[in-house]
Amino acid sequence: MKAMQRWIAGGLIVAAFWPAAPARAGCEGCDALCPLLDYYDQRKVGIELWTKWASTNPKKEAPPAGATEATSMENAFNAEFNKALADPNRELPCELTLGAKLKNALGIPNPSVPDLETSIGQSCEISWKGKPLYKGDTLDRYEDSLDCKPLTDTTIKHEEQHQRFCKDQWAKPGGNAATFLDTPENVAENERLAWTRHKEELEKKIRELTQQKGCGWDPTEPQKSADPLAIPTALQVKAMQERAWRTNKEMLEWDSLLQNTFRFR
Repeated sequence: MKAMQRWIAGGLIVAAFWPAAPARAGCEGCDALCPLLDYYDQRKVGIELWTKWASTNPKKEAPPAGATEATSMENAFNAEFNKALADPNRELPCELTLGAKLKNALGIPNPSVPDLETSIGQSCEISWKGKPLYKGDTLDRYEDSLDCKPLTDTTIKHEEQHQRFCKDQWAKPGGNAATFLDTPENVAENERLAWTRHKEELEKKIRELTQQKGCGWDPTEPQKSADPLAIPTALQVKAMQERAWRTNKEMLEWDSLLQNTFRFR
């Protein structure tokens, strides 16, 4: 397993391969904000778990019982991760109203099925369904399978972080990423970095969505000024959904429709 060991995207699930969606319009509307924020919260749960075992953590904990190499460490993480997400006290940011396809893509209810993978052989190549991501039409097919650019874009960034980590190890004198990344603490460090990158990229996508669509977000004063990188909180998203994601743009489109309707009567 060492030379062929691959690293998964940390929580993206693909239940099936769907026909291509030419415009890739999924996740462009305000209804995507709730599941995207939940997926973002899932990243925070994963980061907390990986950090407590990571090699760079001066207060790192011993790996879970039975976790002695990459595969067993991943399995141990998945068990704890899924347990945390299954906690009956864990609240979703708001009611998930999207269809089954996007719910599957967002990892609901099982967020630990592998998707993109990065080899830790010398190529450090990113692949999807066993095919290099950047060769042929693989990237297009991957994006079309989810029809959700915020998901595919951020997952690719996650894997690019794995790829960078892999290449750094091979670039060292006598370095061997396959060996280095077969110890629990190094596995955890590699994943901590990738999950953190994933979270940061999701923050950008959520901000872009609220900036472009509005979605009824009413930022607090600190969010407006002291924290320019803020995203809506779970409570704010709940309030936004209750207001039915009414945005200025949607109101303008509605006004225009009314004017056109009465103009031609």
